Amino acid sequence: MNIDIIICIASGIAYICTIIFNVIRIRRAKKALDKNVPLPLTSKSFKGIFVFSALLLILPLLIPLQTYVTALCCACAVLGAYLAMKDRIEQIKNCTKEQK
Repeated sequence: MNIDIIICIASGIAYICTIIFNVIRIRRAKKALDKNVPLPLTSKSFKGIFVFSALLLILPLLIPLQTYVTALCCACAVLGAYLAMKDRIEQIKNCTKEQK
């Protein structure tokens, strides 16, 4: 198996785990939120980040790149998903703080 494919598969697993872990954290934050407080809306780019992150994971499979470029693309995809989810969690927590 080619090292680029292994890097993409490992990054895909990390990407999925990041999303699952943070969705659980978002659900917990939403449950802690009072029912009377309106939930802050997500920005338009929130969903787009996940699409572009998935494209970054697939890019090295479509275009032959050097190994370090493949690793960089995959790392950016996972980091982008993590930062988007972290920002969403912070929005919900700030809404909770404003409530008090």
